[in-house]
Amino acid sequence: MKVVITSTKNILCLLEILKVIKNLSQDVSLCFQQDEVYIQVMDHSHICLFDTHINRNWFEVYEVESDEVISLNVTILLKIINLYTINTSVELSTTDDSDRLTVILKYPDMVKEFEIPLMDIDFDYLQTGENDYGCDFEMHTKILDKHISELMIFGEVLNFKCKNETLQLAASGNDGAMSIKIPESTLESLSVEEGRTIKSKVDIKYISYISKLSASFKNVSISFDDQYPLFVNCKDEGISLKYFVAPKFDDDDQDGNDSDNDSDVENTVMGNADI
Repeated sequence: MKVVITSTKNILCLLEILKVIKNLSQDVSLCFQQDEVYIQVMDHSHICLFDTHINRNWFEVYEVESDEVISLNVTILLKIINLYTINTSVELSTTDDSDRLTVILKYPDMVKEFEIPLMDIDFDYLQTGENDYGCDFEMHTKILDKHISELMIFGEVLNFKCKNETLQLAASGNDGAMSIKIPESTLESLSVEEGRTIKSKVDIKYISYISKLSASFKNVSISFDDQYPLFVNCKDEGISLKYFVAPKFDDDDQDGNDSDNDSDVENTVMGNADI
């Protein structure tokens, strides 16, 4: 296997994706297939699932003779690619008899070569899909990131609410409370089930991870409902990203659960026959 990236935009996008993955898990499995690279990561608490597909045309060189899954420490890979500077290419490669990933950074005036030991990790692919959510909206990722950064000052739980074509984001805690009402006219799109007030409650840190992708994805689509995990979708040329965050429940939402209990994304999303 050998892939090469020379596009500054794509290398920076890869860096941002690796940062998201690092927040969820220390290890990652990269599935190199004939037409794409597939990455799926679930955090250790099973609260969120990160799922991305990168088309072979996203790379300047893509040589994959047969499907190959490599697993490694994502922190090490991130540290290496963080050494990137403008006009540098990034090459990733393996050989049949090697238990290491070779990473080569080709600068205009030098070449740096690294080796990362590969790991033996059981990779269980979880089929993803989409539910019939009560509210779907799309907005600029930079605007979402600004809102999330402000809301994180006031609490750890993010509340989504949509009623009468007005979207509301809110958080509260010991330091106070904050809510933001976002009318439909300021969104790229908004679709809400008629006659319903749609709500969802999630851990705000998981949304902050994905909102940091604003440099790579202009817009972000979010779907939510009180019945399903929140669903985030980002797309750019040659790359698509899906991100699921399990909802939080309190005593008013679900009898018998501890206050602000997180549900399990594997059971509530991946275990659902509609997904």
